[in-house]
Amino acid sequence: MSAKLESEILSRLDLLIKLTAASLGQARPLREAIVLLARCGLDRRAVAQILGTTPMTVSVRLSEAKRKPALRPAPSVPKENPHAQ
Repeated sequence: MSAKLESEILSRLDLLIKLTAASLGQARPLREAIVLLARCGLDRRAVAQILGTTPMTVSVRLSEAKRKPALRPAPSVPKENPHAQ
């Protein structure tokens, strides 16, 4: 494979990754989108570029997410009926 063709393929894959990541980040709170994109393996600069924010904001939000996990209701666990046989 020629270097030019390889470069073109990598460029298109990079664009595809960014478009997919951007679609994952839409309609989500900023912190959730940042965490999701970071978990996909994107660095803070790439996440910031996709979401239209700064790398510092991404770093701060990731730090906050580590300290304060999102408040989620505990999963409901069916209680066993002590009288059931």
